[in-house]
Amino acid sequence: VYLSQDTTWSTSAILLGKVQETSGLAAGASYTGTLNTTLPPLSERSWHVIVRPDIFDNVSQNNAPTLCTAMGNAINVTVPALILGTPLSTTLSTGQDLVYKVVVPAGQTFRVNLDSTATSGNNEVYVKYGAIPTSSNYDAAYTQALAPSQSAIIPSTQAGIYYVLIKSDNSPINTPVTVSANLVPLSITSITPTSGGAATAANQYVTMDIYGAAFAAGAQVELSRPGVFQIQPQSWQVLNATHIQATFNLSNVPYGQYDVEVINPDGTTVTQPYQYLVTQAIQPDVTVGIGGTDQINPGDNATYT
Repeated sequence: VYLSQDTTWSTSAILLGKVQETSGLAAGASYTGTLNTTLPPLSERSWHVIVRPDIFDNVSQNNAPTLCTAMGNAINVTVPALILGTPLSTTLSTGQDLVYKVVVPAGQTFRVNLDSTATSGNNEVYVKYGAIPTSSNYDAAYTQALAPSQSAIIPSTQAGIYYVLIKSDNSPINTPVTVSANLVPLSITSITPTSGGAATAANQYVTMDIYGAAFAAGAQVELSRPGVFQIQPQSWQVLNATHIQATFNLSNVPYGQYDVEVINPDGTTVTQPYQYLVTQAIQPDVTVGIGGTDQINPGDNATYT
């Protein structure tokens, strides 16, 4: 038994399950089979149920039944909605899939969180615009391996419907979970590295990765010690709305703790205080070489340092 978007079976049809009839069937007779199953993750639309009889080819070729039959009435599938900013409480068990849809405006940083009460387990979160995601076809996916609580983030959204797929590979039966969808405001979540300095005149640049949300194209970056010193990067790039990479020339920059600031073109600003330590870099003092004979006769040993 399959589900298909039209009345013709093809390899894209979704297998729902199999029903075996073992009692035999006389010529001209009929029987009724029943399949109890759970619908897999499906997009919102009408789906046709298609039955492929005699899949083991037990009926002789001359008497073989029609390959597939579409039911007269289609199944209308709907997907429950997640409301932005409104957490949804539900339960999750091993092997279970949850599907939701979220209406999102354009140009926002969008994050889906799955918060589980379990202390161990393996859950997954996938997000895709306009279609049900899968574990191999998605726009955003979870980032923590083998964790019960997960999140997935879309750096910059399109206007419309995003679909969320939550899968549980290992979760206690009926584990309470909370699913939430939020638009993330301008923020800095992490910076790497958090310290550095100019080692030599030839090695005076330090590259910093800034992670967060709602970074606009053209956003500027600054290191600042209010009332002491302020420096802009030698070069920087907004890779996406959650990641900026900036390279600073830290020669002649006073040592100390600096705030990291991101300024969007519209003037909105976010500051993470005391996030970067400008310090004296340790200059390299290393000699590399090999000591030992340059020839070894067959069967002899030699020691190298």
